[in-house]
Amino acid sequence: MCDTVRRTLPRGISLVLLLPIIFACASTEPEASLPDGADPGTRPAGARADAAAPPARRIGELPPALQVDGAPILLPGLCEPSGAARAVDGGILIVDDDLDGNVFAWSPGTPPVRQSFPAVDVKDAEGLAVDDEGGLWVSGGLGRSRHKGKVGKRGAVARYVGGPEWTLDLATVELRPGRQPDALAPLMAAIHAACPECRLPSDASGMEEGHAFDVEGLGWAGAGRLLFGLRAPLVAERAIVFAADPAALRARAPLTDVVTAAWALDLGGRGVRDLGPGTDGAMLLLVGAHSNRETPGGALYRWRPGTAVEPLGTMPRLGAPAEAIVADGPRAAWLFLDEGKRLAEGLRPRGPHAAKDENGRLELRCGAGRPTDWAHAVHVSW
Repeated sequence: MCDTVRRTLPRGISLVLLLPIIFACASTEPEASLPDGADPGTRPAGARADAAAPPARRIGELPPALQVDGAPILLPGLCEPSGAARAVDGGILIVDDDLDGNVFAWSPGTPPVRQSFPAVDVKDAEGLAVDDEGGLWVSGGLGRSRHKGKVGKRGAVARYVGGPEWTLDLATVELRPGRQPDALAPLMAAIHAACPECRLPSDASGMEEGHAFDVEGLGWAGAGRLLFGLRAPLVAERAIVFAADPAALRARAPLTDVVTAAWALDLGGRGVRDLGPGTDGAMLLLVGAHSNRETPGGALYRWRPGTAVEPLGTMPRLGAPAEAIVADGPRAAWLFLDEGKRLAEGLRPRGPHAAKDENGRLELRCGAGRPTDWAHAVHVSW
């Protein structure tokens, strides 16, 4: 459309009248997208992980879409990646919220390797973080099931050590101990005590999607800080992130001692889908709609706790939501796509990923039925 406007402008029009049109066109360039029909491959040699810093943006100017570097990479064994973190050996660890009790070790160019925990200590794992000692932290969503209202191991936080033969170091439900609505009250009060503007609404203890308490991001920020990012609920259109002291959590201290800080972040009406450390000590915030009924597109932000967030780029068209992120250099990252909805389309008896539930109805069960189609990783830069 902008090219049409340029071609049809009358000659001699003044520069003053042209400027609003120029800026309008510059701000509506199409988003980047994955190549049509791209085959799964490996990371291209030309990925921009070490590219020079871009020119400074004008105040108020929105960042462009993140650049997609090459074709998406197939992740055999994974359907719904929900958390990821950089391991101490430089590889990447990934959890899938449809595959309880497992973690996958992956490096670009190699297939994911499944590793198991001794038992299912966390159900529906949403967050993954690696601490300074190489310990692996896993968190559930800390909310109630929308179907039965149960919490159980969805409210657990666990730490494992000694991978790839992981052993359990800590498993606790102290943050979210039970299914009753008032069981969330101590954590809500602790977050509010650490951040007066972070008063969560009363229906956060309920079951309604988009309103119910839902942690989807977990990240290690160093200095004994484990960060939890909420997808929902929002507070005055801001997303909540709170910091927990692992030592206090282990000691079962009062939650007002466990929660050491909290923040209400302006992410454009979006919630946190994942967070993790960047290469410069700041955190990367992967954000998206706080509810399946809402439509704000995904985006990536950079943030140092206690400072304002910095937008890095909007999500390109990926065909599925990005739910996990791992930094890959100062201006690049791996995104991991939750493709459960796509893979569940057209389920048929004995078909790929198809299994029967306790009532005989077909459901997605990752890996059932000899599948060849899986989730993907995508490399992006900004």
